[in-house]
Amino acid sequence: MEYVEVLLPTIVVSIIFFFVIRALFNADRKEREAQAESLERYDGENTSVSNIERVSETESEDGSSNTADRAKGE
Repeated sequence: MEYVEVLLPTIVVSIIFFFVIRALFNADRKEREAQAESLERYDGENTSVSNIERVSETESEDGSSNTADRAKGE
C-alpha cells in the first residue's frame, strides 16, 4: 500500500498532463486548419479581383475600355 500512496500523485499528475497537452495540440491543429481555410478563401477572392484588375490594365493599355470599342477597332 505504501507504493500506491507514493506513486498515485505522480500517476494522477501524469494523466492530467496528458489531457492538457492533448487539448493544446488539438486546439493548435484546429486553429491551423481554420487559418488555412481562411487563407484559401482569401486567395480565392483576391485571385478573381486580381484577374479583373489585369484585364482592366490590359484594356487601358490598348486604349479600348469596352467590347464595343474593341469591335470598332477590329
